[in-house]
Amino acid sequence: MWVERDPRQPTHDEAETVLANRGAPDEASPLAEGAAMDGAGVDADPFDAAALPAASRTAETLAGFAAFVGAAQTPPLPALAALAAAPSPAAKPRLTLDKPFAPRRSSLMPTSHDLSEAQMIAKMERMNAALASNPHAVTSTTHLAPSLASASASVSHDIDKPFWLSVLECAADDPAYPAKHAALIKARARAGVPEELRPRIWIALAAADTAAMKPRYELLLATVSNSGIDKIIKRDIPRTFPNEPMFKEDGGPGQTMLFNILRAYSIYDSDCGYCQGLSFIVAPLLMQGIPEVDAFAVFVRLMEESSSTSSAPSTSSSSGFARRAFALRTLFTPDMPGLHLLLHQHAELIRILLPSLHAKFQELGVTATTYASPWFLTLFTYSFPLPLVHRIVDLILSEGAVPVMLKVSVAVLKRNEALLCTLDDFESVLEILKGFGTLLGPFKGEVEWVVRDLEPLDPLIDDVMLSEISKR
Repeated sequence: MWVERDPRQPTHDEAETVLANRGAPDEASPLAEGAAMDGAGVDADPFDAAALPAASRTAETLAGFAAFVGAAQTPPLPALAALAAAPSPAAKPRLTLDKPFAPRRSSLMPTSHDLSEAQMIAKMERMNAALASNPHAVTSTTHLAPSLASASASVSHDIDKPFWLSVLECAADDPAYPAKHAALIKARARAGVPEELRPRIWIALAAADTAAMKPRYELLLATVSNSGIDKIIKRDIPRTFPNEPMFKEDGGPGQTMLFNILRAYSIYDSDCGYCQGLSFIVAPLLMQGIPEVDAFAVFVRLMEESSSTSSAPSTSSSSGFARRAFALRTLFTPDMPGLHLLLHQHAELIRILLPSLHAKFQELGVTATTYASPWFLTLFTYSFPLPLVHRIVDLILSEGAVPVMLKVSVAVLKRNEALLCTLDDFESVLEILKGFGTLLGPFKGEVEWVVRDLEPLDPLIDDVMLSEISKR
């Protein structure tokens, strides 16, 4: 389902024209308004630093890592020295994609939909083994959709529905099945996920134990919680997709489910509690049609750490096979260690991979904290249209949260580098970075272009590189 662009948001081309002729920022202009995708009717910017809850999660905390991400500049990693030394793209014309890309198919990929269950599983085993040893053994099937409005329909012919049905069937018997075939799942998720199966696929990829969570969730709902926390949650909920029919009605079913999940989690994981931004992670789960208790189970898995010291009960896999840890809670715990690290990694990647843009940001005083915090704290729902958010969640669940968020952030900035490097003031840069209508302009509205742009980053942004830059 496509969400209409906020009419206040200019297109990318309009932004270029306005910015080229503007003087001082006009507070009444659409560009100056910024605003999130569904910001119409919101009284306050939900990511105004002054509005962040909890004393340790205030403007002072976020302002503290402006110096952190702008720390001493060290030489680029040896493996990327050549890339960092490449000629600056700043002088090149704005990147555009004018030619359609035809889907490619590997001989390892099934070409018929009449394989038996045993044949499909055997083929999946062979493909996963091939991908594990060589990530390029199975050619990517990612291709371009004509428009965001028809993205799901236009790519459906290239999405292997029988494959995903087999994954769901195998995961029902063995919840660790997707993790055991991570390489194959990653390749197929990049190619696309059937819209009608997405709720079940998200539950399976998250390895969420919905049956075991049901009685626990009912107990949490019956538990008396901190009335102050309840008031904060109720205050924030109307700001979450206020133009989405599911959440428009005050006290309606959508707002009630969202409140229940956020309140239950604040009790379930009292170390993390509730923090502004969590509603933007839960809401897309509900909008996909995932039942309330199942959405809570998926949310818990997204938040979990592998070796958490939180008060949250353990939900480790009964099969003994290590499940993926998404560890989003580290972005929201009082000291926000995960957010600090993510912003540092993002800033280092921009310095290494996009040196011209890094220099422009340094010149204007633009830090990762300024624009990337809302991206990471909401899984991009704050600035990006929902069809793209759904694809990002597909990839997070199949590849992991940190690498996907970093690759998406770098890919989006790479496409906007030429325009951003022509701007001469801090406000103009932020106006581009805050508005999805302008930020996604170079992708010409194509969801799958964003996904496709992650492929060149795969060999550059890996666990080894992230570990190395994290030590700086």
